[in-house]
Amino acid sequence: MIAQLAKACSRIADMLPRTDLSLILYPTNIMKEAVTHLYARIIKFLQHAVRWYQKGKLAHAWAAVAKP
Repeated sequence: MIAQLAKACSRIADMLPRTDLSLILYPTNIMKEAVTHLYARIIKFLQHAVRWYQKGKLAHAWAAVAKP
């Protein structure tokens, strides 16, 4: 799971400069809202990942059975 999280963070880091460039090239309200929504989703993803990593091994095993 750590490798998957690292890969996801790497992909996010690769995409962020493109979104900033798009925002500079197209400074419309729709683009600003889209970038804002993207950053909010990234933060929610990271919050979820941190919560998952803070759980214990038993909680991970239960989640794997209960929510495959």
